[in-house]
Amino acid sequence: MKLILTCLGILVFASLFSCANGNTPADTTLPITVTIDGTEYAATGSYDFGLAEAKSTGITKTIILTNSTEFEITVKSITLSDEVNYSLITPTLPLTTAVDGTAEVKLTYSPQASGSQDSTISIEVDGLTDPYILNLTGEGNYAPTVKFGMKVSGAENSAANGFYDRDGFYSNYPNYTMAGNDYYMRFFDNDWFWGIGSTQGLDGPEYTTESKVTYMVPPESGWTVIPSVIPNGARLPLTPLTPLSDPSDLSITHYDISGTTGEIDDELTANYLYFDTEGDAEATTSTSYQWYRSDSEGETYTAITEATSKTYTPNNDFDSGHYLKVEITVTASTGITTESVIMSSATIRIQGPS
Repeated sequence: MKLILTCLGILVFASLFSCANGNTPADTTLPITVTIDGTEYAATGSYDFGLAEAKSTGITKTIILTNSTEFEITVKSITLSDEVNYSLITPTLPLTTAVDGTAEVKLTYSPQASGSQDSTISIEVDGLTDPYILNLTGEGNYAPTVKFGMKVSGAENSAANGFYDRDGFYSNYPNYTMAGNDYYMRFFDNDWFWGIGSTQGLDGPEYTTESKVTYMVPPESGWTVIPSVIPNGARLPLTPLTPLSDPSDLSITHYDISGTTGEIDDELTANYLYFDTEGDAEATTSTSYQWYRSDSEGETYTAITEATSKTYTPNNDFDSGHYLKVEITVTASTGITTESVIMSSATIRIQGPS
């Protein structure tokens, strides 16, 4: 029930209410206390969530509302000015609370981008002119990401520039796809080059109008791109290609397990792309590696004891006939320092000495 006060010739809680014509009193002072993490916050005060990971579940706080009067009060509404980065879980409103009664409100800050995001939480109580308002602040920051794949830059066709994620195998060689774009990359074993084109799988060596290779990359070139714009329907040239006069203009960087010849005693190296939206540097001293092996490419992989370095050399006694993977864990030195973990695709089957 709503609290109705009548003028009785005396002032009841003069600091909170005023009588007017026998109607529900109106005042700018809110008859509740608002507490977060044990601290009481006055109206027009501020609460800072601090740094929160962008595009994550966010940070949730419990707000305790306490009736600080000697009468029942009714909370009519609780609202936010920013409902994109902040969210509420409230009791069913309107809510009537007894003397010293409490109610819990869940407030979550889940930034959808990097940078500062401000909001206000407004609490209206029946009979009061102005709501209780608490200012909210927070800063979004992305956790770092770590990827395997191919990074293309400087291509004359700018649509072909970007990072190509490894997404499996095609004809026993890795295939890569650029997220959000229609460009693909894979290895052509018959003519021994890497190709970038606009058709997944890049079936070749002959190409149709819809399937054309824009660039070719001999694997022995150290992933420096050699341009070879292939006319529609033309057969790929089998003659040696000449590198760019200035290779820095256009290049492909390979992030994956290198040295995957499949031979025992050939050292493998874990190469990965570290990226942080805000430019927070990698905490390289905290980067860790764990190599795994399995009897079958698609089965469960078991951690290899003490194989925790960036490099690993397959051993004939244990790795022959097996597949290997590496797991990499990175953190940022500043900003959000949540660990980011990636597991590589499998190497080709390790072969013992013939």
